[in-house]
Order: sequence, then C-alpha cells, then structure tokens
Amino acid sequence: MIQPISLLVIEDNPADTDLIRDTLPPDAEFTFHGADRLSRAIDLLKTEDIDVVLLDLGLPDSTGINTLARFRDAAPDIPVVVLTGNDDPELAMEALRTGAEDYLVKGAIDPHLLVRTVRYARERKYFEQSLRESEQRFRSLVACSVDHIFLLDLDGRFMESNGATEHMGFPVGDLIVGKSIEDVYAPEVARIYRQYFEQVAATRKSVRFEHNLDRQDDERFHTDTLYPVLVGGRLRGIGGICHDITERKNAEDRVAHLNQILRAIRDINQLIVREKDAQNLIRETSRLLVVHRGYNAAMIVLTGDDDLPVSYAEAGMGEAFGPLEENLKKGILPPCCDKAKFQDGAFIVNDRVAVCARCPIAEGCVINDVLCVRLKSDLRNYGYLAVAMDRAKGIDAEEKSLFEEMADDVANALHHIYREKIMLSERAEKEKMEVAFHQAQKMEAVGRLAGGMAHDFNNMLSIILGCAELAISEISPEHPIHYELSEIINAGRRSAGLIRQLLAFSRKQIVSPRNVDLNRIIADQLKMLGRLVGEDIRMEFLPGHKLWSIRIDPSQLDQIMVNLAANSRDAISGTGKISVATVNTSPDQDPGLQQPYVMPGEYVMLAFSDTGGGMDEKTLEHIFEPFFSTKAVGKGTGMGLATIYGIVKQNKGYIQVYSTFGSGTTVKIYFPKVENPDPAEDEKIPVESVSGTETVLIVEDQPQILKLARTILERYGYHVLSAGNPAEAIENCKTYQEEIHLLLSDVIMPDMNGHDLYEKISAIRPDIRVLFMSGHTEDAIVERGILHEEYAFIQKPFSVKVLAGKVREVLER
Repeated sequence: MIQPISLLVIEDNPADTDLIRDTLPPDAEFTFHGADRLSRAIDLLKTEDIDVVLLDLGLPDSTGINTLARFRDAAPDIPVVVLTGNDDPELAMEALRTGAEDYLVKGAIDPHLLVRTVRYARERKYFEQSLRESEQRFRSLVACSVDHIFLLDLDGRFMESNGATEHMGFPVGDLIVGKSIEDVYAPEVARIYRQYFEQVAATRKSVRFEHNLDRQDDERFHTDTLYPVLVGGRLRGIGGICHDITERKNAEDRVAHLNQILRAIRDINQLIVREKDAQNLIRETSRLLVVHRGYNAAMIVLTGDDDLPVSYAEAGMGEAFGPLEENLKKGILPPCCDKAKFQDGAFIVNDRVAVCARCPIAEGCVINDVLCVRLKSDLRNYGYLAVAMDRAKGIDAEEKSLFEEMADDVANALHHIYREKIMLSERAEKEKMEVAFHQAQKMEAVGRLAGGMAHDFNNMLSIILGCAELAISEISPEHPIHYELSEIINAGRRSAGLIRQLLAFSRKQIVSPRNVDLNRIIADQLKMLGRLVGEDIRMEFLPGHKLWSIRIDPSQLDQIMVNLAANSRDAISGTGKISVATVNTSPDQDPGLQQPYVMPGEYVMLAFSDTGGGMDEKTLEHIFEPFFSTKAVGKGTGMGLATIYGIVKQNKGYIQVYSTFGSGTTVKIYFPKVENPDPAEDEKIPVESVSGTETVLIVEDQPQILKLARTILERYGYHVLSAGNPAEAIENCKTYQEEIHLLLSDVIMPDMNGHDLYEKISAIRPDIRVLFMSGHTEDAIVERGILHEEYAFIQKPFSVKVLAGKVREVLER
C-alpha cells in the first residue's frame, strides 16, 4: 500500500488555499494540511509528519525571501515549493538558492503540474538526504580505518586524509592536508611515491608497491596502493591506501631465518653421521651455522673433565676472535659459557653489563643477540656452543628450542665420538665391539622377521580368537565342545602373547603405558616364570602391603621379569631359589635412592634376588652395556640388562644391582608412584554396557576379519556397513542416507592407508568418529600417521569383548 503524501500549504488567502486543495486530483494520495501564518505552520510541524510544504512568501507574520529562510531554519529536512503571485524568475531563482526545491506561480497551477512538482520535490529531498547519509557513512568508515587513506591533487598535494597517520610516524591526518608528497615523506620514500604518482597519472591504472618507512622507533611499514580518481572520464586526483604490513614482513623474515637455521641443522645432522673426529666436527659445525646465514658468528669450545678449554673452533668472527683465543689458550672460558654452565637449556645474554663486562669482544658484540648452551650428553659436559645473530631478528621460543635440539645432536655426536675413542683404545674392546656388531645384525634380522610375521599372525589369531569366542558364547559350559573351544581360546591368547614377546625383544612392540598394580602383574606371571626357570629352582613372592601403583606398559614389565628370571636361572648351578619382593619406599628410607641424580618423591621398589654365583666388581662395571655378556658364545645376547635399563629409564625409574662373587645377586628397580591402577582392559566397560544401536562402517581388506568384526558388532546391536577397500568405504559414505557414527578401519590396506581414508571420509562426514585397528608393528603404524595420543587404536588380535568395549568407549567420548 502506497503511503499518502502529507502536504502542508502555508497561505494566508483562504481562496488560494481552497483552490490548491481543489486542484489536487480526487484519486491522488495526499493528506492536506493548511496554515495561514508561518508561526502556526511551525507549531503544526510539532504534531504532524509533513512530507512537502507549499509556502507563500507574503504572510502576515513574515514576508519575502526571509519567510523561506525562517522555515528552513525550523525544518531543514522538509522540501519546500515556493508559491509566487506572479511569474518572477529572479525571485524564483533566489528562492531556489535559499533552499527551495521548486516554485509554482499562482493562477497557473493545473492538477498534473501540482502533483508532479510536489512528488519531485519530495524525491529530490529524499535523494539529497540519502546522499548526505551515504557520504557520512563513507567518511566514518574511512576515519575508522587503521590504514592511511588519502587523496592527492594532480600536483601531488594531500587534499584528504583520514586519521590513521600518527601511528605511521606522520602528523595527525588533518595536518598533512595541503602538504606535498615531499613535505610528508623522507626523501627516498618521497622519490618512490612521486615516481608511482606520475605513473598512475599518466596511465590511469592502479599500482601497488612496497617500501620501507623509517619511524623514530626504527620499525618499518611497507605497502601502498595508488589509484586514479576519475569524474566524468576526467582525472581529478590520485587516491591512495597505505597498509601496515610490518608484522607480516617480520614473520616472513623470521620464517626465512628459521629456514636458514633448519638448513644448517640438516647439514650438521648429515655431518654428525659421517664425522668421527671431534675437532673436524666442531669446525664444520661452526662453519655450517654461519655459511647458511642463520647466524652471524658461531663458536664451539670443548672442555675436559675439569671444565677447562682443551680445543675450540669458530666461524664468522675473523680478527675479533684473536683476544678471545688468547684467553682460551690460558684456560679462561668466555663469560657467556661460564653463565651457561649453570643453566638448563640455552642461555640468552640479556644483561650485557653483568655478563659481558670481562669479555674481550664485548664491544663488537653489542649489535648481536647471543645464545650459549652446554654440550651435555649422558651426564657428561663436553663443552659449549655459542652463536650471535642480529638483534633486530630477536630470539623467540621456537628458535631457542631449535638451537637446543641442534646442540643436543652435536653433544650426542661428541659423546659417541668420545665413547668410540675409549672403546677403540684397547684391542680387547675392539674385538668385543666386532662381536657386538654381529650380534646386532642377528637382532636386526630377528626384528625384521618379527615385524614381517606380526601382521599375518595377528590377523590369523584375530580370526581364531574371534570365531572361538563367538562360538563359545552360543553354548553352555556343559556342552561337549565347550572345553575344546576354551583350549582354542587359551592357545590363541598364548600365541598372541608370544608374538608380543617377540616384538618386545625386537623393540617393535606398541607401547601403551597404564597405571598398574605391580603385585597383581607379578602374581599373574609366577606360573610362567616357574616354567621358565625350571623345577630345580624355587620361586617365592613377597608382595608389599597396600602397594602404590606405577605407570608402565604391562608388556614391558613382562619383559623385565622374563629377562631377570632368565639371568637368575643361568646364574644358578643346580638347585637354588629366586625371591621376588615389592615395597613402598622413598629416598629417606632406601639407600639405593640416595643418589644425586634421583628425583625427590615416593617410589615402588621391585627386588629380584637369586642364590646364583654372583658377579665380581669388574663385571658389575659393564653389566648395562649393550651386548656385554659373561655367558658362552651363543648362550646369550648380552641385551638382557641393557634392555631392562632402557625400559626403567623410559619409565622415569632407577635401577641398582648388588652382587658378590659366589653369593648371589639382587637387582632393585624403583618406579615412581602414581595414582590408583587403571581397570584391566576387559574390565574397562562392563559387558552389559557395550551394546549400542549406532551405525558403524568397517573397512578391512581381509574378508575373514571383515566378516568377523561385522558379526561381533551386529551381535551387540550395532547397525554395520562393511567395505573391503577404501574406495568402497568412501562410496558408502556418499550414498548412505543416515548418519554414520563410527569408522572402524584397518591401518594398512592396498591403495590407501587408514589415516588418509579417515581424512577423506571426515571431509564428507565431519562428525564421524574413528577407531583404527592393525596387526602391524608400531613403526609401520607410526609411518602412516596413526599416533595413539591422537586417535583411538586397537591392536590385533583382539577379543570379542575388547572390540565391543573399544567401540563403545570411542562412541561415548
């Protein structure tokens, strides 16, 4: 519905007012109002919404053009059409200049003219007001912009400028208006601006360019856009936008700098692999750190057991190194190295007055930031590494971390060189290393064999265990074949355990630490350990009262116990006894924990004692060395205690060995105390709670396992979609109309691995959850992007309850 136009006629002659009212066409949408005085009309505006006014300039309380001026002051936004008594062009033009939209001559007004004039007056006023509001909005946007937005005349003087200039080092925006490019910018920047200004003026095409803009605090701004301002096809000025990209530039410079450092680290890592001489290593490392322009200078100082310099190398320092070299020859370390001696990680030299006061090159180092770190490996300090870089680049946490990692690599390389030098010092040690090398080859072969066997065996065991468990769940314990099925399940589980032990031996097992009850695990192992040591050796277990929990992968505990039992068995000649005991303890209760390297806290101690032949002091010095063995050739790998040591250290524990030749051996292992144990895997989710009605998509390239997994989940109530390959799985996701709640996928399949498949499916169905399964070894799984901390994972072979429970666990997250 069209809103009527509210028309106010200000006319003191009633006849003229009536004539105008009668002139309006009957079908015109107007609301008519009249007033015979200017004051009354102004009062009427307070109560009525008036769209257009017809104003007579000769009123009792106001005459002439002043009448129009007074009304415009009272109502500047209402359009006015002036009524004149005669056709006076000069009066009409003066009225238009004073603010009238149009004029009408009394006696010459017809209905069409009247309606058109009134409507046009309102529309012109509306458009003028809209234009003013649009201009105001535009100016507000420009004023609020953080970019400097400006307009130059054709001589290069600022005609307009918003307020975003002061933070760029200019005067406030209004203060640069009227000034030329050369008045505002520094000469070099002004030259660049003038060049591009003239280019835009000549070509009438926009340009974008970057430049450095010095400020008082030496920070820089970089990019401008200039564009032609055309009105009616004619060039009226040059517009511009100055955008601050300092943060982006700094980030790009930072990334470039870190890439230079990474290239240096890459070459250093390659150097570490091939270089066996410590002096060549530090000389080349220093050179690589500088040649890639990651750092301005680098210095490595190697120290002896007394922490005094024994050799050094530098790059990038030139003649400035002379005074520092004299001090090094005198056994004086640079102050930054002295400071780094007591730091954990890299030391950043911030307080130069306090740190560098006695340094002979302090004055030339003022423009640099300095990083210094100890080269420490295996509790031994091999020296110090220091680098200098432009202070403007700064040192952030990422660079500090990269520097520390690189220093660790160099320290480890020095450690290996040191160890190799010691090992090669005597002929006997050299022969021992040759034997160890051949033994390592055999272990690697076993590892490769284990890795290759694990997948196929685990897949077959999944089918054997799964089918047997499904079958036994359908019959009563009294059924004739119940016993046979139970034996199949037990044998399958023992076989799975053998595979895990084989992978543990080759260090390819998937480690999943848990909070465990040590007493419970040992009690479960006693029968197996008894069979391992034989009937002539008696085993006893003394469990500690209310033993605290520890965090470790239970399979690693199996490995520790089997290795200890095997060593004790081989040490006992004839009959004997093995005692296993546990107890809660702490450093103030146990001398074995009263060592400087032991962290404060509470521990659970596992003691493993035997009545074997024991070891002498010389043997004790080497027991944790890889491949060290006192057994006859072919009777042992020499990795038992070395493997135990690695497991203990991996789990933040400590190990002590006490032995006297002829009187047996006691091994004490200390694990940090943790909270209560986790539930056993089969007990995490009760059987009653693992059922569900969600939809699960199973992807497995082995048909038997695919069918088994489908059968298991369907028995627990799930709706199952199955796919024999990734392409079929993706097609199912595209065509299936309902929600798919979970993707259960094998990790390693032809054409596409499970991780890549999940990424493609999650792009189609973002809310889908994922559970990966595999019978492969850990390194094969990690290579394909499956990290246990990020994704839910279940290892083949799995039981029916474990699979159903894991599916429920993932869906409940």
